Amino acid sequence: MIRRLVPILAVAALLAGCSGFPNQGPVAEGPRVDGVGIGAQALAPPPAAGAGPREIVAGFLTAGEDVHEDHKVAREFLASAQMLWNPADGVVVLAAAPRITVQSGGSDRGQDGSPDDDRVTETATVRVQGTVTARVDRNGLMRLPTAGASDEDSPVLDITYQLVRGDRGRWRIARLPGGADGRGLVLTTGQFGSTFRAVSLYFAEAGDRWLVPDLRWFPDLDYFDPTPTATLAVKALLSGPAPWLGDVGTTGPRARLTAVGGVKIDRDVVHVDLDPRIIDTTKDHPEQRRILRAQLLATLHDLVNASQVVLTADQARLEVPEGPVPSVWSGQPVPGSAQLGRADGEPQPRLDAAASPLCLTGANRVGELDQSGTKPTCRESPAWSVLAGAGLRLPTSDASGTLVAGVVHAGTGIVAAAPSVPPRQVLTGADLTAPSVDPEGWVWSTTGDGRVVAGALAAKQRTVGAVWLDGARVTSVRLSREGARALLLVVRNGVTQAVVTGVVRGEDGAPAGFATGALPVIGDVGAARDAAWLDDSRVVVLGNDRARKGLYVIGGQVGGEAGLPFVPKPAPAGAVGLAVNSDVDVYVRLAAGTTFAFASVPGVWKQMDVRDLTLPN
Repeated sequence: MIRRLVPILAVAALLAGCSGFPNQGPVAEGPRVDGVGIGAQALAPPPAAGAGPREIVAGFLTAGEDVHEDHKVAREFLASAQMLWNPADGVVVLAAAPRITVQSGGSDRGQDGSPDDDRVTETATVRVQGTVTARVDRNGLMRLPTAGASDEDSPVLDITYQLVRGDRGRWRIARLPGGADGRGLVLTTGQFGSTFRAVSLYFAEAGDRWLVPDLRWFPDLDYFDPTPTATLAVKALLSGPAPWLGDVGTTGPRARLTAVGGVKIDRDVVHVDLDPRIIDTTKDHPEQRRILRAQLLATLHDLVNASQVVLTADQARLEVPEGPVPSVWSGQPVPGSAQLGRADGEPQPRLDAAASPLCLTGANRVGELDQSGTKPTCRESPAWSVLAGAGLRLPTSDASGTLVAGVVHAGTGIVAAAPSVPPRQVLTGADLTAPSVDPEGWVWSTTGDGRVVAGALAAKQRTVGAVWLDGARVTSVRLSREGARALLLVVRNGVTQAVVTGVVRGEDGAPAGFATGALPVIGDVGAARDAAWLDDSRVVVLGNDRARKGLYVIGGQVGGEAGLPFVPKPAPAGAVGLAVNSDVDVYVRLAAGTTFAFASVPGVWKQMDVRDLTLPN
């Protein structure tokens, strides 16, 4: 675990110097320096002489974190080298060490190691049980368990191993458990954290402006050479985005690495050698090569600090035409990107680009949070003075500050406005929730009956759904800053999940539906009130933390492990809304619009004289 200490200490030191950042709560792992290992890999012991069935299974599971020579030590616990066990088939991650019991045969030694039964037979059945925190498939995709679910989403591991005693009297595993949980590795969270690492694969969104992260988990196969792990990441990238992302990434070509030496790292330059069929598949669309190189560079920059990617086809340099490429979200607007629902007119973007949270002034006009004085106030914004009225609530804008929207008519309507474009009602419905505005100029909300709706200044309202939402209610929707993903609070059978799904759009940028699947980010949130994006890969939810009483701001990683309370103190009673910006300022709203902010020093919630504070998106 030494190799994890340096990044964690670096992050902790950074957080200690950030004003407005909570001084407690979860600490995220930082990037590894230069992609080179800073510690030693786990070395598992081989089977001990005289080990019984329970000890053999326990040793086999422990040896799963030893990746040397394709898990050579773990294979020593198997009865035959020809057994079909593939550690790359997936991982079950447990909250703690599993309970291991001998069900029949063998010499059953209890969990304390004392003999419970001296009978010895030629075969034995060993049961392994544990609490699942996550599952990772062979493509590196992590899924969180769901309360009450079965099979691949079950929060419970319950599998059995069949053992046999050979001619030398040694117990070995003769048959692996059936089902997905028995095909690969079973690791505790500690073992998983020391063996696997998170890698963000990047795919271009439909407009080819932004690269969208798709978090995957791959084993650290060699601490001193990141090439094997980089190869796994490149293969996964070339296979396309996760199903929950839908059409994101379809503009990039599908390709394969060459069989040998597909990825080579020369300091900060990575050479990626592709199957020569890439030449023909991109001949009519050479821009796809440019997009693919941008995707690879963003992925490998995070992994090995790559500054350049060189593409070859069967070792011959692949020509990549010059031109614009999508980039990782920078927080800066793309000039003229908001289309107001159609591509027939581009408003002039604001120069201050939504630098501050929005709020309502005493005159019920849209303003921006001003913290320059002795206490925070809501300063009227001349750009949005046209959007005002006694019934206006919860104003928000897109990330570029081009379009602003707010709730009116006691929650039965949402109006929007843009520079030189007067306010217009874009959404109608009962109990509309706080709006979210995407880069294409579409305003999103949910209705009291659990539907997701979207409207624009130049387009009619529409319902946005997917087959997997049948029978469920959506109580909150937030679009990611690049507009390719949606964060939803979904209620089904009394269980609320925070999920992320891809947004399917038409050629004009209009939303046409959600992707064919969704990725749970927080599996079970009691009394969930609101959700928000923290940045391009993390989200927060206002809801009940099952281990504590009261409402908490709970953090989660898109494609990562389940979150913990993001702020250590429970939110004020009656909180119904949430706003967190990329600088990690945390705000909640009461039903009356009263705003509370969390102050890291002295670590309490403080009321602000600001109403209906929200953030872009």
